[in-house]
Amino acid sequence: MQRVVAVDVAGVGAEERLRVFGANLMALHEDFAGAGGGLQHGRDFGLVAGAHRLGVVEVAHRGFVAGEGEAVGLNIDRAGCGQAARVDDLHFVARGVATARVAVVDERAVRSLLPLVVQVAHLGPNRSARCHVSPPPLLACSRCYRMRSRQHEGWGMYLRLRQIAFVAEELAPVESLLTDVLGVKVCFNDPGVGTFGLHNALYPVGSQFIEVVAPQDRAENTAGRRYLDRRGGDGGYMVITQCDDQAPRRAKFAELGIRLVSDHAGASFVNMQLHPKDTGGSFFEIDQMLGEGANDPEGPWHPAGPNWQMGRTSRVSAISAATMQCDDPGAVAERWSAIAEIPAAGNVIALENAELRFVPCSDGRPEGLSELDIRTELAEEVLAAGERRGVRTGDSQVTIGGMRLNLVDR
Repeated sequence: MQRVVAVDVAGVGAEERLRVFGANLMALHEDFAGAGGGLQHGRDFGLVAGAHRLGVVEVAHRGFVAGEGEAVGLNIDRAGCGQAARVDDLHFVARGVATARVAVVDERAVRSLLPLVVQVAHLGPNRSARCHVSPPPLLACSRCYRMRSRQHEGWGMYLRLRQIAFVAEELAPVESLLTDVLGVKVCFNDPGVGTFGLHNALYPVGSQFIEVVAPQDRAENTAGRRYLDRRGGDGGYMVITQCDDQAPRRAKFAELGIRLVSDHAGASFVNMQLHPKDTGGSFFEIDQMLGEGANDPEGPWHPAGPNWQMGRTSRVSAISAATMQCDDPGAVAERWSAIAEIPAAGNVIALENAELRFVPCSDGRPEGLSELDIRTELAEEVLAAGERRGVRTGDSQVTIGGMRLNLVDR
């Protein structure tokens, strides 16, 4: 059992918690500890009550200091019965609050915490007050994401890989290869990209998508044309993710000085495309769906049209990783980590449903999106089709549209 030793809670209001969870609430008295020590009385908040009800025992760290210069340190007790709270209990705490900073005895327990609403402050070996986190890291837990999106829509924060865009000189040749080799079929052609001098096709891969864009006029000086010239031909173009709430993301962009190339808010969809000079690696897009089913991984996705579920295929089932080759992988990984608010481990960022990997440039091409891991249980079938079309490039790899596609089973 991992014992929770400190918690900092910022509540969202009792009425909202009751609306979302239909839960009984218990009061949490907050005492803030400033950087100079001493206590300052704060407000009362409520934790979700129920089978995993947590009660405050005592102020545990009167010098507990977080990134903002003040935080609360509390020993908490499971169900008020003298049993130290387990880390798993924090799943239930976090559902009832907007943010929670948690310090645990064993850092290995971090992986079991609810992601993105739980920020971890690392305690020293003697549980000293040196609990500084700047910025506080945010965590990933796919089990909780799936549970939340299907059962408790509307709480928590997430970032999931939803779409990868390729850019090609011509649309038809790449379309043909994707259909023949991966067995996918077009689910949508978006007329809206014509505004940018492009035409496109989208293909479902499980509940994610591969998009191919190409210039309508190869001689026209469009952003797509310039990107093709810069990278020397067909290749990866954009990493497109889905979040549950654009407002805190937008605030983070402003804090980091990230410019937006595209910023559109409609009735059902918010699009935020970040400037590649501010991110490095590739275009990075963070979008949000609005309305019924918006947070369901199997739910609506505006760029893929109204009936994308009809076009799913059984040969490939998911995009489990996207790799960007970079001049300085560590620096780019750190930048994307700050933007995504998810820690990078070994130049890898774990989104809800996929990894983003950052590696050195190795194929003679400049920085950009270079590889995908594609999940399939029919690798031999895909490889045989790739062999027939002349695009098999390894024991478990095909190359389509300038992108190396690695076939994996998980």
